[in-house]
Amino acid sequence: MIDGHGDDLFRYKEKIRYNFSSNIYQGMNHAPLFRHLAEKMQVIRSYPEPEPRTLERKLGAAMGIESDNVYVAGGATEIIYSLAELYRAKRSAVLYPTFSEYEDACGRYNHQISFFKDISLIPDTDMVWLCNPNNPTGDVIAPDKLMRIISERTETFFIVDQAYGKYCREVVIAPQDVVKLSNLIVLYSLTKDFSVPGLRIGYAVGSTPLMEKLRNNRIPWSVNAIALEAAEYLLEHSSDYHINLELLLSEAVRVRNAFQDLGIETTPSSTNYFLCRLPAGKASEMKDWLAENHGILIRDASNFRSLGEGCFRVAVQDSKSNDILIEAVKEWLS
Repeated sequence: MIDGHGDDLFRYKEKIRYNFSSNIYQGMNHAPLFRHLAEKMQVIRSYPEPEPRTLERKLGAAMGIESDNVYVAGGATEIIYSLAELYRAKRSAVLYPTFSEYEDACGRYNHQISFFKDISLIPDTDMVWLCNPNNPTGDVIAPDKLMRIISERTETFFIVDQAYGKYCREVVIAPQDVVKLSNLIVLYSLTKDFSVPGLRIGYAVGSTPLMEKLRNNRIPWSVNAIALEAAEYLLEHSSDYHINLELLLSEAVRVRNAFQDLGIETTPSSTNYFLCRLPAGKASEMKDWLAENHGILIRDASNFRSLGEGCFRVAVQDSKSNDILIEAVKEWLS
């Protein structure tokens, strides 16, 4: 795993008060979940299901697909590495800049890796890895365009990561369409949808044969009892959890405009997060300064492939917190 993912709160102990590094919405009220888990702590006295089939059935029912088309794991990243292992030494193409674990997983299992920037110019390859909406750019590829490409390239296996699908207005690929294609797996993240990244719950949707290949390679008890208990609770109470998308997207535009007024280059985004480039200086230095002096955490994006030392990413939060970020960045630039 690359050294330098976002949301590295552990590096700064108790200093951070405003987290713009994680792309996840910070406004969820988890008090009911905490109370529920406190009442269910006895689950740690027993082994969980060797395979999380109960949760897979509930996810399938929620999406209107069969449970055999759902595969649950300890986070979407676990599935990424499982797929890279299953198809070891294949040719993989990665749409970049993007989440580093696609490249890292393929590298670990001896894939021949190539990179491309335009979805219409995919190289000759066995597998294609892409994030939609993309992290860190916030770009979204229209599902009809993407499905047409996947349908035409039947000999190529596509892994589409839709972990941030609920953080944009645009439509993404529907689970009912995913299961119709034998060369497509789509990744989802309960931890992104419900803002519980520490639980590590992700899942994949695909055709039954593809899901069976994953299951045959799964180690027993790969998802712990607390995570399963929490996931089932969240699904049953999903109507209580709402990402304030309109607020986030309007704030993203406002903060981008404020940064541009400060001379910071920003990229258009369909999500609550976006890329920035400083007019001078290193993003890593600004990140440490913001953390030490204002308790603010941003994402140093200089270690994304093709991005330079002045690049950083922010995920906006509520307007008051965003104002504090803008003023702190202005102070650093001055």
